[in-house]
Amino acid sequence: MKLPRGTKGAKMKKLVLAAVAVMASFVLQAGGAKGILIAEESFNYENKADLDGQNGGTGWAGPWFNSPLEKQRNKIKVPGLEFPGLKTSGGRLFETGKDNRSFRDIDTSRPEVAGLLETGDYKKPAFGKHGTTIWFSFIMKLAGGNAYSGLHLSDCVEPEKDSFGNKKHQRIQLGRNNKDPHYSLLRVTNGGPGPGNWYSNTLVDETVRLVVCRFDFKDPADEGWMWLDPKPGAEPEALKADVHADKISHFMFNSINAGGNAKSEVDEIRIGTAYSSVTPK
Repeated sequence: MKLPRGTKGAKMKKLVLAAVAVMASFVLQAGGAKGILIAEESFNYENKADLDGQNGGTGWAGPWFNSPLEKQRNKIKVPGLEFPGLKTSGGRLFETGKDNRSFRDIDTSRPEVAGLLETGDYKKPAFGKHGTTIWFSFIMKLAGGNAYSGLHLSDCVEPEKDSFGNKKHQRIQLGRNNKDPHYSLLRVTNGGPGPGNWYSNTLVDETVRLVVCRFDFKDPADEGWMWLDPKPGAEPEALKADVHADKISHFMFNSINAGGNAKSEVDEIRIGTAYSSVTPK
């Protein structure tokens, strides 16, 4: 488009650039109809292999790793977990229940995720920029009893500090804790300000479940939802969420970790910007 010269042309140019910026932001958030798939892991590895050192999936900054302070290793089991209507492949992660953690950093260098990032608490790029939305999904089979397990989101793990990758860097726990027998969404601070616990009405047992979470990052507090066993492909209604966390103290993350003191199984981890990107058929 040819713009007129002079003051009117300059004003029009600013309007055009503003419109382009808005459209670019919209495309980034929506990623098209399917959204952006930030990372995924189907655990397509050999049966009984250690998870430590495995480097499959997409969207990761490197392989799975453990704390050098921890001798136990989570394992791979074949075949994987399945959920009706969800695309699955490979094996599954078996968490041994001995409180050892497996860590993996998310690739923050990809151009398509740049607009989702800000500088985290530890001076590295992290997801959680105000005005963005991130979706998570995974298949899970949790053991019951008075124990905790699931997935954690962290900001810059430090595996040399402790077997948890530095407890102070953990931000969110998805699964269950050792104080309540229901599926839950927890804001973890390990003694710092801003913790929060939100529980579903679904008891933890050995039922294989699809867990889907959405986080809206905004000021002054983030907002989150958790759905258990939603239908893949079609975004579920917020009012039908099993958990609604209306005021989560703001957090940022750039890595995940799996583990706990309860035996559990996890499969098909996906992170994206739309429901459809994390629940492919």
